[in-house]
Amino acid sequence: MTAITLKNLNFSTRLVERFANFLKIFLANMMIGMMRARQIEANRRLAREMRHEYKGQTVDQLFHELNQRTLSDKAYQWKK
Repeated sequence: MTAITLKNLNFSTRLVERFANFLKIFLANMMIGMMRARQIEANRRLAREMRHEYKGQTVDQLFHELNQRTLSDKAYQWKK
């Protein structure tokens, strides 16, 4: 009887741990997605302001370069 109870408790504990780990990763990725969205919007605004300093580049080129730098940053990488 005790062995069956311990086996069920172990199963329940693993189930709760897996769910908690899934929830942690899901919420972390959601937060990263929100950070990315805000940063990309800031990049769009910044590219429009920077076009006067970088006369050889268009707003889209500046926006693309800023986004490439943002997405290569480790803070904006998805959690696994």
